[in-house]
Amino acid sequence: MISVTRKAGLQAFATGTAVSIVGGWLAVTYDLWRFKPFGWLYALLVALAMIGLGQAGTGVPFRDLAARWDSLKGWQRGVLGITILAVFSALLFGILAAAIVSEVV
Repeated sequence: MISVTRKAGLQAFATGTAVSIVGGWLAVTYDLWRFKPFGWLYALLVALAMIGLGQAGTGVPFRDLAARWDSLKGWQRGVLGITILAVFSALLFGILAAAIVSEVV
């Protein structure tokens, strides 16, 4: 049985993803990128999807997670933030390199 927190996270992820896909399609089709507020709106939709994914994955409500992050000391936030950035950058570049290599071979 999925907890209420995870269900809310999955719902936020699904909503943010679906609306982002439609918004991206509209942006490409009608060249909406020139309209600057559209970019901010699109960024907020992607952020909603990311928050939902994090909440669904961890089972911790976003506000509690934010409170836990804020309770860390400054150097702990720095080390943890850089570690998270390094791990996800390596993951992203690894996927990109695998895609490039599979195209070449």
